[in-house]
Amino acid sequence: MSQKTVVIFEDNLASNLNPLALTRPVFELMCGMKKIWENIINRFYPDAEVRFICRSYLKDVFQQKTQAKVNDLSGVEEALFINGRILAAFSQLPPLEGNSEIGVQDENIVCARLKADEMSKLANDPDAFAENLAGVDVPKGEVTGIKMFSYLWELISYNSEAIGKDFEFYADPKDSKGIIDNGAFVRVAEGDDEVSYGAAEAMELMKDGKIPLYLGEGARINPNVTLDLTEGPIYIGSHIDVRPPTLIDGPCCMID
Repeated sequence: MSQKTVVIFEDNLASNLNPLALTRPVFELMCGMKKIWENIINRFYPDAEVRFICRSYLKDVFQQKTQAKVNDLSGVEEALFINGRILAAFSQLPPLEGNSEIGVQDENIVCARLKADEMSKLANDPDAFAENLAGVDVPKGEVTGIKMFSYLWELISYNSEAIGKDFEFYADPKDSKGIIDNGAFVRVAEGDDEVSYGAAEAMELMKDGKIPLYLGEGARINPNVTLDLTEGPIYIGSHIDVRPPTLIDGPCCMID
């Protein structure tokens, strides 16, 4: 059986994401706890080979960073192409296997499933990839259930909800290995009330999976720090030292 391949691509709206997208592909931006491309792969295609199509001047740096094949479709027998502006936490993406087709939503190509002969010329001009993909002679159909972003402000707007969804997918409070020092507090919502717990109680609740708090290995919450979970979860990665006087409001993600 041939290797299943997912190709994440940029389309012609990349310039809408400037200035951040001037130095990285749009799918390297973040929304929630992960980069756009990481969330697509982790949630839907964890066992697939991953390749990328991006603007040609970004190829070398991104390729060196990811150690993946970029703007290179050589040897691929069939692939599922996924638009790099898709927010996977809010979307339902198509399966790897199926007939050749192109999926369109609101006049944007969101996905395409192609065989080798159908994609033979696509990587020749990565800067015109979306236009070339639109010209491939396979059936096209409308798809639903896909959330895409087109502007930077949308990533900010979706970020809080995305952190909540990613926390449920990636984090298990019971696996927390960090420490909450005496003198620190964790505030949670209980019904219509807000309750503050000291360090010992908060650690116990976290380890029992009863509050949406994750502390990575080596993470430390020092005295006179308050973690407020009343509006959403908090994820604090490994070896992060939170010092006073600090108030962290959820939803929040601090990546190690």
